[in-house]
Amino acid sequence: MENYFSQIQDYLDGLLSEEERQLFEKELLINKELREEIALQRKINDTIRNRIEAQEGLTALKSTLDKTQKQYFESASSADDVIVPSRNVFSFKKWGIAIGVAACLLISLNFLGIFNTGLHNVPSLPAEVTRNSDDQVLLTNAITSFNQKDFKKSIPLFSELTSAHPTSTRFQYYLALSYIGDKRWSDAMDTAIPVADGTSLYKDDAAYFTALAAWELNQESLALDYAKKVSKSSEYYGKAQRIIKKIQ
Repeated sequence: MENYFSQIQDYLDGLLSEEERQLFEKELLINKELREEIALQRKINDTIRNRIEAQEGLTALKSTLDKTQKQYFESASSADDVIVPSRNVFSFKKWGIAIGVAACLLISLNFLGIFNTGLHNVPSLPAEVTRNSDDQVLLTNAITSFNQKDFKKSIPLFSELTSAHPTSTRFQYYLALSYIGDKRWSDAMDTAIPVADGTSLYKDDAAYFTALAAWELNQESLALDYAKKVSKSSEYYGKAQRIIKKIQ
């Protein structure tokens, strides 16, 4: 009997062969514990990735604050009407400006999604291996473009893969994510709905992004239907609930 639990990380990283992947996904359909373990491992991977992104944002913020603070104190010390306080005196004016700059930068970075996982964030795609050499080049280029957020390039690549493999829910889901990244809501919704209505591993994720696209298109009834389809074991359950609250 296969030890599917030992294959979880290889599956998430796209390291299984096509045959192994198919067997693994068949087991997922009937093994609730395996599905829950997959969801947990994905959350762990996402948490690690988000912490790395947040750290990069903090590094950029610190650099900007250092420059701003230096520029302010240099200009302040050279002004004729500035009284330089002693080392033991706290200058509220100087530090107030620095704190204000920090607050503005934090708000800006938060708005850009550096310190939170917004509703529109798409996941990074894992590297994957296929047996077909032509597909491998195409898939590698598509995933690389997607992870670099070059969605206009990943869309035609995943479209080609989907056309060549019309039964592959994986390629169809990746194409839907590319449309989401490019804010092509109608295309994203049309592409994600068949996956969300199916039984594959991606159905919960596709249901969430269908709800998101429908919400962006002001189709609130459809958005509500698909947001409610996202199961509690899904990493997108919390975000789906946020969409539901925005609608109701």
